[in-house]
Amino acid sequence: MNKRVVAARTKADSLKQFRGLVSDELAKLKNDLLVQSPLEELKKIVKVHVINAERMNIFIGLYAEQIEHIALPQREEALKFIGIMGEVFGEALIPFIPKILILTQKWVKEPQMHIPLSNSIGTMIHYIFKSLTDQSLKVTQLSNTISQFFTFFKNLNRNIQIGISMCLTQVIQNSPIDALTCILDSLTDCLLGLLQNPLVKCTAQILESLISLVLVVEYEFEPYVQRFMPVLIQAMQNEKDWTIRKMAIDVIYTFAASLSHAIENDIEILSSILKKSKADINKNVREAAQEALMKVNGRKRRSSHGSPLNDSKQSNEMKSIFEGSVNASFFKSVPKVDTVEIKEDDSISLKEPKTLEPVNLTEVETSKESPKKYEETLVDKSAIEDDSQLEELPNSLQFDRKESSYNELKRPGSRLSDSSYNLIRLVKVY
Repeated sequence: MNKRVVAARTKADSLKQFRGLVSDELAKLKNDLLVQSPLEELKKIVKVHVINAERMNIFIGLYAEQIEHIALPQREEALKFIGIMGEVFGEALIPFIPKILILTQKWVKEPQMHIPLSNSIGTMIHYIFKSLTDQSLKVTQLSNTISQFFTFFKNLNRNIQIGISMCLTQVIQNSPIDALTCILDSLTDCLLGLLQNPLVKCTAQILESLISLVLVVEYEFEPYVQRFMPVLIQAMQNEKDWTIRKMAIDVIYTFAASLSHAIENDIEILSSILKKSKADINKNVREAAQEALMKVNGRKRRSSHGSPLNDSKQSNEMKSIFEGSVNASFFKSVPKVDTVEIKEDDSISLKEPKTLEPVNLTEVETSKESPKKYEETLVDKSAIEDDSQLEELPNSLQFDRKESSYNELKRPGSRLSDSSYNLIRLVKVY
């Protein structure tokens, strides 16, 4: 018998066994009576048996199919495996990120999935970039990932927009600071475009993403503060949604606490609006306005007493944006998903090319030149939803990926991975 035929049959039998092994283990996700989570055994299976791109595509397909057929409580647990995949494969998972994000867009239709899914995406991004050492590749991959998220806002489903915004926040919180700084121009343009677009129905969540960005890049955000002030002042007075008013006030609080010199020209109008907000019908808005007003007025008093106005990052370099002692361990990036630990070595590499050419997405400018390492496209493009279901957003949301030199970075930043929403309320600046 021809050796090629024998080899093909052997491979087919092997893939059939692999499918059966994965399917049997994934089926256990439906059983909520198991004492031990099936994710532990599933992690062992992928470490041993996912040895090339073909098997990875098979596994992702079976996993996605199973997610669709389990109850919501079990689905929340199953979604943790996205973070586990990032832990196991690291940068080898990069070619499959577009496919995973397309599946993410489908899964966020359920509001109950927003938190567990966004946390898992954040964990995956954390581990991928943790194992990635090539600086230029970091920028390219982060640009590709974030630009794909922005294309999802063409879908006018409110739940999808909210879920995607929450995932975007987690990506920002778990991305390397040097790479974020290099794409800061394009990223701020896109965030501002979303805040100004009437078709976007997740303004509060976009504002939370903005807070996360400020807390991560710190003083690097100073040149962009004034660009956001008009839309923030308008959002603080939004009459329809108290969550928008509150999150806009939280952004002002963040600016006043960390970049106070950048809002000096707006202190009077901000104080006036915040005083009115102290009488807001919603308790959360009133409390947020009280705290923000204290920060804004504190800056106003320092300015009137002749304190130096130009206390920018040159005088604060290598300091925390928050006054007082700093607990360094508090600012470390910690994965938000309780991943399953086993004693074996977690490192793994795919034997086939594990790279991807930049994805050709609608209204998204692709990189002119991709690294030579990324030569083979491994993503199943058939999984992409029909663009006919989507409505176009203005061109202002196009993500312009400008190449930036790492020699231009002004300083390293500190990491903040805890939810920006909670940080604003927990960290006090006196």
